[in-house]
Amino acid sequence: MLNLNNYYLSDDLNELYKHRLENITLKPNGVVVIYMGIGSDNNYYSSFNLESKNGSVYLSNNFGIVDSITYEDLP
Repeated sequence: MLNLNNYYLSDDLNELYKHRLENITLKPNGVVVIYMGIGSDNNYYSSFNLESKNGSVYLSNNFGIVDSITYEDLP
């Protein structure tokens, strides 16, 4: 299992620690969905929104970037 407590999401290389992932543990081969923006239900939400065109999302920890994805257009 992987505890994501010290991992962060961001859409900005200059601010990698925008949103801390708290109280999330991934089981082997597990998946977690994190919605962008503010929500009021029991799902996980980030504290920021993504640009609709030509953006990136970074997953980082205290050692730097762990993974990233770049996109052209969001549906």
